Amino acid sequence: MTHAARNLLIHGLLVLTSALLLGFVYMVFLVGALDLRPLPMNIQIALPGTEHGWRVAHVGSLLNGTFAVALAFALDKALLTPRARAWAGRLIVFAIWVNVGFYVLANFAPNRALSWNANHFGEASLAGMLAFVPAVFGTMTAIAGVVMILIGVLRSKAGIDAG
Repeated sequence: MTHAARNLLIHGLLVLTSALLLGFVYMVFLVGALDLRPLPMNIQIALPGTEHGWRVAHVGSLLNGTFAVALAFALDKALLTPRARAWAGRLIVFAIWVNVGFYVLANFAPNRALSWNANHFGEASLAGMLAFVPAVFGTMTAIAGVVMILIGVLRSKAGIDAG
């Protein structure tokens, strides 16, 4: 496995790990407490956000991690220069981590971090801006990375030299 593909695979697995932890946070949100009975631990916690928002943070991160793992194997098969392969991997790594941040911060944003300004969900906020702005760049980098990998895979099928 190439270095770029291995790096993408590692980050995909780390995002999957964060998704599993966010599933735990989702449970805490639903229950309203950190309840680990039969252990003598029940701590009431009122998390901001919505049931939908924390579910999306969990499931969306699972999908982003799976996306990265799949792309790591595609990247390894793509006929790209080492530099292009490294860039494609970095673009995807940036996008998946930005998405995890977006999902979490959106729970703290009245407007769900779907725009820079207020929208029909709510008012603008610092949390919304901190989630929205990187997510816009993350979307662009994800598209660019996927297109680079797609071109590399198409080139490998066509037998075109990577140079």
